[in-house]
Amino acid sequence: MPNNKQRIVGTLASIGITVGGAWLASQLSSNASATFNVIEPAADGNLIVNVGGVRNAKGKIVVMVFDDDIAYQNHDVAKTVGYQEMTAKAFLTVIFPNLKAGPYVVSIFHDENNNQDFDYNGATPLEGYATSGVTDHNAIPSFNDASIKPGVISMTLNYLH
Repeated sequence: MPNNKQRIVGTLASIGITVGGAWLASQLSSNASATFNVIEPAADGNLIVNVGGVRNAKGKIVVMVFDDDIAYQNHDVAKTVGYQEMTAKAFLTVIFPNLKAGPYVVSIFHDENNNQDFDYNGATPLEGYATSGVTDHNAIPSFNDASIKPGVISMTLNYLH
């Protein structure tokens, strides 16, 4: 049975494969099109992640930082270089200090029901998610495409349900 990390990746891959682009685009709120991957300089090696578009104050926001392609593809939480859970609110900032030059991928999900799992109905996520480097919500970016360097990044959660 797949673990939570594998389910997240599998769910997102299934969405990209099984859901038509036009339908998916029509389901995204206007907030979901906000700018991703806005990088600004930050203090020596700090990665500052601004998270917006949280639809409610239920549960936790989980932010993971990966520096390894395989760990990112498998969402292997044990191999993150940064992991934080914060109480959900409309906007929050997460700081990962003293990181090396990178590259890194940031992956976020909103665990609305606090079950420490990314919930879905069939292939449709029931909770919000975001990945650095996303320009096409129909695809899961490769590690290289999603990669960022330390700095300030603004990300907006996507909700499909």
